[in-house]
Amino acid sequence: MYQASPLWLQRLYSSIPFDWRAGRVYRETRELIRATDYLTLGQLQERQFQKLRELLVHCQQHVPAWRKVMLHIGLNPKTDDVLTGLERLPLVDKSDLVANPDGYRATYAHGELVYKDNTGGSSGTPMAFVKNNSMYPRELAYMLAQWERVGYDPRHPKLTLRGRTFSGLNTDQRWVFNPIYNEIALSTYHLDTNTLAKSMKQVRRVQPQFIHGYPSAIVAFLQVLLDSKIAIPEGIRAVLCGSEPLYDHQRKFITDTLGCRCYSWYGQSECVILAGECEDSHEYHSFPLYGIMTLVDENNQVIQEPNVEGEIIGTSLHNIAMPFVRYRTGDRGILAQGGCVCGRQYPRLKQVSGRAQYFIYTREMTPVPATAIIFGQHFAAFERVRGIQLVQEEPGDLLVRIIQGDHFSEKDEREILDKMRHSVDLKLDVRFEYRRELPCNQAGKVEFVIQNVCPPASVQPDSDSA
Repeated sequence: MYQASPLWLQRLYSSIPFDWRAGRVYRETRELIRATDYLTLGQLQERQFQKLRELLVHCQQHVPAWRKVMLHIGLNPKTDDVLTGLERLPLVDKSDLVANPDGYRATYAHGELVYKDNTGGSSGTPMAFVKNNSMYPRELAYMLAQWERVGYDPRHPKLTLRGRTFSGLNTDQRWVFNPIYNEIALSTYHLDTNTLAKSMKQVRRVQPQFIHGYPSAIVAFLQVLLDSKIAIPEGIRAVLCGSEPLYDHQRKFITDTLGCRCYSWYGQSECVILAGECEDSHEYHSFPLYGIMTLVDENNQVIQEPNVEGEIIGTSLHNIAMPFVRYRTGDRGILAQGGCVCGRQYPRLKQVSGRAQYFIYTREMTPVPATAIIFGQHFAAFERVRGIQLVQEEPGDLLVRIIQGDHFSEKDEREILDKMRHSVDLKLDVRFEYRRELPCNQAGKVEFVIQNVCPPASVQPDSDSA
């Protein structure tokens, strides 16, 4: 209703104070974060264990797959040590949830409504899942608490470069102003000189103080401005990077170009872990009352020592509709050593490596972040896809390899085709190839994108640390 309303009505609605528009759950969560931000380690752990006990009791009572597991290993979350009990539970990955979605979905969500979400599958495995409605305002509260560390306030205007599509607008308007977040969003599917020359006139009217988006899109955006001699936005206080790893060379380029802090955080669509930089360092501070984070080695043993890389395992403390318990994120991290000068007693990662950065190229060689094409759009078809891989050999041509799931149909293929092509104004031909399995690289892993088009030097991906 909000998005379909005329701009004057959106502005009227946005005049209501943000905290009240965001709702009771948002306000309560913000207050919780403020009250617990600088608790001692023992106090935080006590609160975390209580939330974990509540979650595991809920799983025992209302989640068939977890009830079966707990019965098998003899775990009683009402009386047993829940942290030890958590470590006794098996690790779960996407394939487990895809194979048995009803088993991992709660039969009762304490009266809350639920909604569907999906992850595009940076490992080649898309997955659909459900969340209870309170997850969105709670997630928003935690996200804004992170951004607040570099001065952000919802009243501040910002420029957004994420996966929003603009296929319904004419070619002279690849931007949308959204009063509810006081933001002007630009199309990441049209990062070319002609489009940005028009869009930047609107950006200058808004006078954004922050930029929010995918690191790859932000770098491409700034590079086009520099190459085309279009004025760089002035007065930017910080750049808020997420949904992709932030490489060292990107951080330096953004900081040098805009003369401000380049801030990064780590999270997932599944909402199991949320970790962001603090005011004083680039280490990722994981909110302990949002989710429980551990790292495991190749033998699935928990890593206790700092400076050892392992896979990030997350347990969401709030998604009661479909609890993610001991969930394998597929991402890798390294535990930080010692305490942080900011004073927070949060678990910290000094490095995170996850979804790689790739571009898909249109016929005109306009780079479009793969993050925007897949992760920035909702595909209902992903509920019926077991695996996906993008292959590009020529500009403007994209091969989509798919492992079909149950009930995959021509309608699903049409949805994927239409959303991909229309997001870039039909400047990309999309073909499909159906397989029983996806090819692996020399390391034995499925690459989400196989890109064989030689990119322009300004957008070449780098493999240095995030």
